[in-house]
Amino acid sequence: MSLITGETRPVDAEFSQLMRRYSPEMSVEILDLIAQLSRALSLQHSCLDLSGQPRSLVEELANLSVVGDGQQPTPLVLKDDQLYLHRYYQYESSVAKALAARNNALTPPDHLKDQLVKYFGPSAGTINWQQIAALQSMTQQLIIVTGGPGTGKTSTVAKILTMLRENDKELVIKLAAPTGKAAMRLAESIQQFLVQLPQDTRDVIPTKVQTLHRLLGMRSNGRSFRYHHDNPILADFLIVDEVSMVDLTMMHRLLDALPDHTRLLLIGDPDQLPSVEAGNVLADLCRDRPGFSSKFSALARQLLDVDLPVSKKQHSLNDAICHFETSYRFSRDRGIGQLADNIQSGELKLASSDDDEVRVLTLESLNAGNLRGEITSYYLEYETLLQDSTTDASALLSNFESIRILCPFRDGELGVEALNKVIEDHLESRGLKPLDQRFYHGRPVIIMRNDYNLELFNGDVGVCLDDPEDNQMKTAFIDATGNVKLYLASRLPPHETCFAMTIHKSQGSEFDHVTLILPDPTSLATRQLLTRELIYTAITRARLSITIYVNETTWAGALQRSAKRMSGLSSMLEISETTDE
Repeated sequence: MSLITGETRPVDAEFSQLMRRYSPEMSVEILDLIAQLSRALSLQHSCLDLSGQPRSLVEELANLSVVGDGQQPTPLVLKDDQLYLHRYYQYESSVAKALAARNNALTPPDHLKDQLVKYFGPSAGTINWQQIAALQSMTQQLIIVTGGPGTGKTSTVAKILTMLRENDKELVIKLAAPTGKAAMRLAESIQQFLVQLPQDTRDVIPTKVQTLHRLLGMRSNGRSFRYHHDNPILADFLIVDEVSMVDLTMMHRLLDALPDHTRLLLIGDPDQLPSVEAGNVLADLCRDRPGFSSKFSALARQLLDVDLPVSKKQHSLNDAICHFETSYRFSRDRGIGQLADNIQSGELKLASSDDDEVRVLTLESLNAGNLRGEITSYYLEYETLLQDSTTDASALLSNFESIRILCPFRDGELGVEALNKVIEDHLESRGLKPLDQRFYHGRPVIIMRNDYNLELFNGDVGVCLDDPEDNQMKTAFIDATGNVKLYLASRLPPHETCFAMTIHKSQGSEFDHVTLILPDPTSLATRQLLTRELIYTAITRARLSITIYVNETTWAGALQRSAKRMSGLSSMLEISETTDE
């Protein structure tokens, strides 16, 4: 079934006509395929799947002068029934080759068995996947750790960092994440683990986490980077968190900028929303579940006395991937954990849970007469703090970051912009926001574009504050070390009010309570946006409880749509030969 829905646009037709100028002999059917490719790229697919097309049409396409096999610079590339724009074919093939080349076994360090027991406990013959990930991190050059929220990914990273430092104090270790918010959360997780360690050990564990753009040295023009193949990043071990948010282009840039010897640990949840730009790299890497070789399984048996499942299928990522399944945050017997499991298993029914973790209301609860009262009720405690002149920046930020209203859309009656306006109108009516004033005490803002001079990054959330000392409006942010930093509100990079924010912008964040508003779709575009991955991402932002406003048909429809994207990356990583194991 095709993943391309909706009619092609004028720009798609123009693109196919442009290709026809170079290959005038192409048929109307070929023109349509090329227009579909353009449409697919606009929907963040990296290619167009032609496996369902007549073979004669595919062969006709392959013979055009504008189509090649990727070895020569032609505008289009046809490879294994996938039609690409040349650039995206090069990105996918380079990512596949770079990952395969980096997936090498390393000599285990001395005393590895003692380290694994020290930080993860004795295995007692039972597989501890966090311990297996640590084993991989000490014996493999490429490691990909996946799992849902609360499965212990970042706490495992902290233990791996400690083991690395114990083995080599001179190792150059760098940490990165796609957004400033995700970088801060990884840094916080590492800091929380370090308090358990002796001071001399704490001092040598890296805690600075950069955005990928900063790691690669994005220049002020926003289009070029300091680090690349000819000027690689200085790193012996690189850890990248929230990889589900990394698009195909960024993954290509990252791998191209890594020295051949660098060890790479990628971490993320492949079930979350894919990247905003083209590709779904992490999901593609995990699609075939490559498994473990007999050699790595023997090592695990020798060091941990556990039997790992051995894959008979050779794959470029054998021994690289480790998946965590046990959630230590969500119990499968309680509301949020049970709901997350239901979403993954395809269960379409939705109801409030008996333990009050999940509360379900219809959209009618937010009709015109109830809307303001309903959504402002979630910020009553925050509103009370705003009225107390003794409330400091840290208390305001902490309270605000404990709750959030999430919505899939920016526009519409129940979109993010309308919801923020309703809340601000309420604050005006209570005298907490001056009329027609953009900045006011307590206004929460989310940064929309990185500013490396101010060290504020896309996704960072702060709160505006009156500063009576100099009579200027400041904005407070919490940095990765937990300290409050103040900035003049007038100097902030592009930003928006964020009492309500899009689900996409919430990725990488967690809140004690989430209010999720899912309006009925009013167009094909809004319907396509409502997917299982979007719902799963929103649900798993909540630590303690979630309130969901949705109608049954909208909920069921969203869970039956997937954000799956067309790609050839997973097939490029396959190895056709099968072993005799």
